[in-house]
Amino acid sequence: MKILKILFFVLLFITVLFGKIDQGSYKLQEFKHSSKDSFDVNIEIKYKIWTIMGKPVIEVKSKYTLGDIAYIDGKRYKIKNIPKEIVDNLGIYDLNLKSTFETKKNIYKYLRINTDPGVMSKLNEWSFNKPISLEWNNLIMYKNGKYLNKEEAIESYNNLYRLSFETTKNESMSNRISFKYDVLSLKKYLNKQNSKLEIIYNNEKNEIERFKAEKKSRINNKNLPKILEEIWVDENTRLMWQNESYTKNEINKFNQNYETYNKVGNYYYAERYCKNYTKYDLKNWRLPSSIELNNLLKNQKDNITYVNHSYMFYNKQLRKVGNISFDNGSNYNGDEFVFIRCVRDL
Repeated sequence: MKILKILFFVLLFITVLFGKIDQGSYKLQEFKHSSKDSFDVNIEIKYKIWTIMGKPVIEVKSKYTLGDIAYIDGKRYKIKNIPKEIVDNLGIYDLNLKSTFETKKNIYKYLRINTDPGVMSKLNEWSFNKPISLEWNNLIMYKNGKYLNKEEAIESYNNLYRLSFETTKNESMSNRISFKYDVLSLKKYLNKQNSKLEIIYNNEKNEIERFKAEKKSRINNKNLPKILEEIWVDENTRLMWQNESYTKNEINKFNQNYETYNKVGNYYYAERYCKNYTKYDLKNWRLPSSIELNNLLKNQKDNITYVNHSYMFYNKQLRKVGNISFDNGSNYNGDEFVFIRCVRDL
């Protein structure tokens, strides 16, 4: 009997000391912020609210995991392609949360409570935080930011159903949660990578300049007087194009007989023609793809020699043969007798 009395008083003491306890956790929807410097992030929250000696106490913690994409200076980067030591240093900070204070009897509608998750830790680790005791008249607020008085706050707390971090209808998640991104490690890494890319670009540019210089020197060779007219280099796409003029005989063959002749023919003839094209000792020529030929037509037409007829393309991956009209830009599929313009990669 004495033991039961002791247990009763212990439970009564605990109830008076700690009061009602409510706790829960939430996994929020993935945040996809394609802003200048950010990354996709998943945020998880856990909370606990109770009273000690009649005063409210609340503790909130949070952790985050990464999504698939990072956004730096307007460009997208797949996080799986970034080294782990860089990814581990991506973080968020200054996280602010507003939760809905839901009551069982819906005594007051649209109640809010500010919840501070403390100092954010590393990736997938709970934030550092300690319980905080607040005054009743500085705990729960209406949607407009005005706090409930002590009596209203106590009544609401005694009828607490849960804290919710879900958005209501027509409400943006930015009204509930805000934070900043720490992407310094990634920016530093990308700057180094871009420096390497710049070196590669400069090396390639020097290669093009060397090729131009060689072409200019060959101009003085009597056997190769027309090299600058018969070959054209697109520096943007790093492609070298056959640029010889089309003769009257070729145009007549195309218009009259549809026969294979020099730079006119069907796919099987054109494929062999480009493969065997070794003018100026340059090899590895091929038929252009539809994308390459379209780009030449739309962006470089003024820089090349051409006739207003169709030119053949071959998409290797799709094994697709077709031609594009340099007269109206139309794209046709199928093997036909058309003009041939070979191309090679630099």
